[in-house]
Amino acid sequence: MENEPSPKKENEELDRYEKIVNWAHEEIEGVRSVYHRLAGIIGIIVATTLVCGTFLTYNTINDMRSDLKQRTDSLADEVKVRIEKEFEQPAIEATIQKAAKDRAAALMSDQIAPEVSKLKQEVNETVKQMGKAISEANIALDEVKNTSEFALLVTKASNDDRASFDALRKIVETKDNKFQDIALDVLLQIAADQDLSTSEAYIDWPKDCNLDPAKASLDDFAYVLAHRLPIYRPAILETIWQQERFPMPVRLAILNENIIKTNSIRTLHKAYKLMDQEAKLGQNILVYEAYTEWWDKHKGNYNKKPENQLTDPNK
Repeated sequence: MENEPSPKKENEELDRYEKIVNWAHEEIEGVRSVYHRLAGIIGIIVATTLVCGTFLTYNTINDMRSDLKQRTDSLADEVKVRIEKEFEQPAIEATIQKAAKDRAAALMSDQIAPEVSKLKQEVNETVKQMGKAISEANIALDEVKNTSEFALLVTKASNDDRASFDALRKIVETKDNKFQDIALDVLLQIAADQDLSTSEAYIDWPKDCNLDPAKASLDDFAYVLAHRLPIYRPAILETIWQQERFPMPVRLAILNENIIKTNSIRTLHKAYKLMDQEAKLGQNILVYEAYTEWWDKHKGNYNKKPENQLTDPNK
């Protein structure tokens, strides 16, 4: 890292602390020498004073010697104790530690603290820039994701997927959706393709289903409709619709159920187109709900007519 201390700088700092400790030792030794010299001078002065005083005060040499020795020893002991107390090991260590701490505090304030502050500012700025870059990247990823998902919807809807078709319709109905216009164009194209398509998968009922449509029951048709591939379902609905032996409301109910539930756009298109023969609404596949609403509104009227009653649903 750019602001990480180099080994050379660390050695220089260690040298500085070593110099501080040496300086402290030198200062202490100097003070100690002064104290020792001062003690000697004090001893001489005290001794001279005692000699003169004692000479005038005491009558005998023996008394003078005895008292002088006692006082000198007492003063020497006192000076020694004071010197030892002043320069005992804890006091020296405390002095050294204080000098080192003061020097370290000065270095922290003058050199290290500004560098740390500068590093914090650089880190904060870097984090800020990284956050901005991540935010922009997320937006770009969302754009790609949304575009990919929309493209997938278009592809699936163009390949007979009802769920994708309905999803495109919701996009068209969503205000300010950037895909709104494209979705509408795709839906109109799908609607046009369905209206223009005249080809349906052919079913050879006896061969493919082992069934005669003219004699098949509603249960037979329901089974075939549920188990055949979606490509065949429009033709199956067409065949059911042609069976006038089934009452009109029964056939309309089958168409209505397929409009609601089918997962095939082709089947949806066929179901609402067949229902339009009776409803005569003239709507297109984009508003297929109009046919389910019509049936909900009118099915009661159909069921009231005697000719529309189905006495045996399997006939």
